Amino acid sequence: MTLPELAQKAGISKGYLWQLEEGEMSNPTMETLLKIAKALDKTISELTIGEPIVRPVNNQEITELPESLKKFVERRDKIGEPLSNDDIAMLARIQYRGKRPSTVEDWEMLFMAIRNVSKKK
Repeated sequence: MTLPELAQKAGISKGYLWQLEEGEMSNPTMETLLKIAKALDKTISELTIGEPIVRPVNNQEITELPESLKKFVERRDKIGEPLSNDDIAMLARIQYRGKRPSTVEDWEMLFMAIRNVSKKK
């Protein structure tokens, strides 16, 4: 897709897109990122860091996950409390300041915190 085509499809000026592409403009708004991502049929994650959303179909298809997250998923399976595909995909997208949890215990703590907050809603 050319820059003019993307600009038209996203509803953003060619000049602004060019500045973003060349690094002359930084920190676009989430609204701008969303427009560009939608125009490219991508997620904001794929657009900004190049990582696709992990959408496992079943636990055998989680090869793209960090090793510690794979072990956490396996642990949940062994104790008879398997994670849903949506939960696995949600966890796979989590990063804080560019880093992911690094241990099975980190994933457990994070998952339990998210689950507890979600139940309160």
